[in-house]
Amino acid sequence: MAGSFTNEENADARVSFLESKRIDAFVIPMTINGTKWYRVQAGAFTNSENAEQRLKQVQDLGIADAFVLTE
Repeated sequence: MAGSFTNEENADARVSFLESKRIDAFVIPMTINGTKWYRVQAGAFTNSENAEQRLKQVQDLGIADAFVLTE
């Protein structure tokens, strides 16, 4: 996850920033406890090593609170 926002415009701005750095990203809208959230995902991986590499790329761009989410 490269961000989670209650404002869709903020999520879209994060996606634009990541894409400007050549990182594929997209928004996943979801409702949690009655609140609409817009999660920004920077890629989807089946291999944890690849996910960790992407996490480092995102964190190196200054998004320190990014993390890998497994489902």
